[in-house]
Amino acid sequence: MRTPSDTVASLGLAIGGAFGLADTFVASAPLRETLWAIDGVALVAAAALLTMKTSGWAMTASPPAS
Repeated sequence: MRTPSDTVASLGLAIGGAFGLADTFVASAPLRETLWAIDGVALVAAAALLTMKTSGWAMTASPPAS
């Protein structure tokens, strides 16, 4: 079953990959740094969401029920 966090994680991975590739081809240093920051945030957010999903943590502050 696809949840909203799955969709956000997928988008984060796609955005991180696209912007990571784009910053390789940009000649302007300030634009490259901006693209690098965007792709870094997108990849970290996506990884965090996927980690929470695979470890069983819900989107709440309480640990998973055993």
